[in-house]
Amino acid sequence: HDYQIRRCLSIILPLEIEVGRWRSIEPEERLCKLCNENQVETETHFLFCCNTFSNERACFVQATEQLTGLNLISLSDTDKYKLLFSESCINSTANYLCTIFTKRQGIIFGIN
Repeated sequence: HDYQIRRCLSIILPLEIEVGRWRSIEPEERLCKLCNENQVETETHFLFCCNTFSNERACFVQATEQLTGLNLISLSDTDKYKLLFSESCINSTANYLCTIFTKRQGIIFGIN
């Protein structure tokens, strides 16, 4: 379940982990271009770790906790993905994804 969700996200979102594969860049060199953490831009980094989205993530975590009573940050990655795409959180997750993806595209392509 977790793998399928992450795979789907990597196909939908043009993150460095996937784009780098198309360009024959070694996996460990597919770094996030938005933060200074020198981390590979995976789905997990994009959704839960990249400091570029700290404010948006804080709002999302709070909304998720209000919906479910669970602290998203304290969950394992597998459980995070399960919760994000659960019936109770799917709308909130969709809004979060749209918000951070739009911000990402704006930064990368210089769109305000």
